[in-house]
Amino acid sequence: MKNESLDVVLIIISFLLLIVFYPFIPESVALHWNYLNTPDFYASKLYLFTIPILTVFSFIVMKKLPRLKALNKEVEFTRHHYADFVSLIIIFLIYVEGVLILSNIYFSPFSLSDFLLPAFSVFLYWTGLNLNKIKRNDWIGIRTPWSVKNDRVWVNTNIEGAKLFKVLSIITMLSLFFDGYQWIIFLSSTATVAIVLILFSYFDYHSM
Repeated sequence: MKNESLDVVLIIISFLLLIVFYPFIPESVALHWNYLNTPDFYASKLYLFTIPILTVFSFIVMKKLPRLKALNKEVEFTRHHYADFVSLIIIFLIYVEGVLILSNIYFSPFSLSDFLLPAFSVFLYWTGLNLNKIKRNDWIGIRTPWSVKNDRVWVNTNIEGAKLFKVLSIITMLSLFFDGYQWIIFLSSTATVAIVLILFSYFDYHSM
């Protein structure tokens, strides 16, 4: 209930943020940057309202998802982690909204990577802190074809994932020092972690 109240407040903030700054935003806004941090897509500033609308959509969908399954007893233990995850997603969307608003009002040489990658780093570290606390369920955690079948494999995979996500968080932050290669480092590191965890889960399951 506390998280739901917080989420509603955050959604209201996302709308108020855009309404307050709307008169100062140019009619045409940059909405996408290429890997060189150069704007390559412009649209009407009305498109910025898709972000607060997306916060509402995310809130509704993610709150309803656990109720679609009959295995709610599995969800109970992880409910507060799931609620925190929903709140974090909404906060991230508001952060992106703020970055887009400010970048278009105070348009200057702008590195989207410098703003987005630290946010990804925080999210990854938070994930690393919580992965090893989550019991096997249908919604959150590292769900491979093998971890979802066995509690031991689930625990081992998520413990390993917790460590790797923290490492990935640090790599993501350090990538900011490699101008022009930030997204290559981030995406390749993320793919590597995903592959390692899939292989770890597979071999752990077949070692039983």
